[in-house]
Amino acid sequence: LEVKMSNEWDVIIIGAGSAGIPTAIFAANRGAKVLQIEVSNKIGGTLMLSSGQISAAGTKRQKNMGIDDSPLEHYEDAQRIAEDTIDPILGKLAIDNAAQTYDWLESIGYEPIKNHPVAGGAHEPYLKRRYHWAENAAIAILDVLKPIHEKLVKEKKISLHLNTRMTEILMDNSGSVKGVKSESLNGQKEFYGKNIVITSGGYAHNKKLWDELNPNIPLRAWTNEYSLGDGLIAARKIGADYDGADKFLCTFAGVLED
Repeated sequence: LEVKMSNEWDVIIIGAGSAGIPTAIFAANRGAKVLQIEVSNKIGGTLMLSSGQISAAGTKRQKNMGIDDSPLEHYEDAQRIAEDTIDPILGKLAIDNAAQTYDWLESIGYEPIKNHPVAGGAHEPYLKRRYHWAENAAIAILDVLKPIHEKLVKEKKISLHLNTRMTEILMDNSGSVKGVKSESLNGQKEFYGKNIVITSGGYAHNKKLWDELNPNIPLRAWTNEYSLGDGLIAARKIGADYDGADKFLCTFAGVLED
C-alpha cells in the first residue's frame, strides 16, 4: 500500500510538447502532484519543427495597435477559410481561449515579429490582422516555456520521466481509468493518477496506423520521430473513439514524380 501511495499522482501527463508543457506548468503551479512521461530524451515535441503560427482575436497586442477584433469574428472567418468544415465545439473552444493563451505567452517573454499580427502568411489570409509568429518560429515558444518548466522540475513540483513511453492505459474494476503502464530503459512500470491527460501528439511517423486511419491519403511527412500515435492507440484499446481523419488537410503539397 505504501509503495502505491508514493506512486499516486494528481495529474499524469503523457507527452511534453506544445500541449504537455503548459499543462504541467499550470497543474504544478496550482499545487497538483504532477508526473510527466515523455518518450524522447528532451522536451519540446514538434515545436522544433513547427512554424509556430498563432492566430488569436482580442489580444492585448491587437488592442495596442488599434485592431478591433473578437473571438466570434475569428471563428466566422476561420469557418469561411475552411469552408465550414471546422468542428464547432472544438473550433470555439480553441478560438475563444486563443487570446488569453497568446497574452500569457507574451507575458512570459514570447516576442513575435515586430509588425505582427498580420492577416496571413503561407495560409489563406484572415480578414483582420490576427496572425502572430516569431523570427525563430516555434523554437521561440519553447524558449519561453522551457525555463519555467525546468524550474518546476528542479523544485520537484513536476516529476519528469524522459525516455519513457506510455504503453497502456490502466482501468479499475468499475471501468474507470486509474493510471498508465510505461516502458523505459529501466523496464516496465505502472503509475496511478486521479487524472490522466494525453498530450502525446499525432501519428504521422507511424505508417501502419496512418494507412489504417487515412487509407486514401498517401503519407509524405516531415515529422517528429516520436509522433507514433501512442495516446490514440492506448485510448482506442480501452474503447475510445476517434474522429477527424477525414478532415486532414496538408499545408503544402506537391506532385510525386519519383
